[in-house]
Amino acid sequence: MSTVTEALERGVFLDGAVQPVEGDTLTILNPGTGELVGHVTAASASHVDAAVRSAQQAFGSWSPLGYAQRGRVLHNCAE
Repeated sequence: MSTVTEALERGVFLDGAVQPVEGDTLTILNPGTGELVGHVTAASASHVDAAVRSAQQAFGSWSPLGYAQRGRVLHNCAE
C-alpha cells in the first residue's frame, strides 16, 4: 500500500487532458485514516455534458481495445 506524500490537485479530465476549472473544490480524505488525499474541482453541469460528449467520441476507438491495451493506457494516465 502506498502513502500519498503530496495531495493531488485536479481540474476536469476532458478530451484526453486535465483542464483547469475555476470554482468550488471538494476535499478528498482517506476514509480509513482521515488523511488528505487531494482536492478536486466540483464540476458544473456544462463540464459534465462536455465529459459525456468526449466519452462518446472516444468510445469507438476505446471499445475494441483488449484489457492489456486498456491497462497500458490507464497506467500511462496515472503517471
